[in-house]
Amino acid sequence: MRFDLNDEQKAIADSVSALLQKGLPETELVARFDRQALDEPLWRDVAELGTGGILVPAEQGGLGLDLLTLAQVAEQVGHYGASVPAVGNALVDALSVLGIDEVPMPATPEKLWRAIREARR
Repeated sequence: MRFDLNDEQKAIADSVSALLQKGLPETELVARFDRQALDEPLWRDVAELGTGGILVPAEQGGLGLDLLTLAQVAEQVGHYGASVPAVGNALVDALSVLGIDEVPMPATPEKLWRAIREARR
């Protein structure tokens, strides 16, 4: 069994890392946490990389990738302390395939499963 990232997963992680490194200098880390607000311009930049479509099938306009790839994005977001909802956006985008366009926040596993069950009815 192979326990390594494939080239595509590495490329996505590297792209997100480069974007966040450029947009989030370490000298501003404490100030960003003190603001406790979403960084909307950075959020837009991360979304433009296609991170929201990671779990959406390619035939439906997404990237058609997997949870491990999404985990690589989450790792980079956490590493840089980025105040962007990259993982949440990816989950909501993936659920949109089922016709779910809204998930009550905070998006707990129970709320996500409830939305999925209701969409399947």
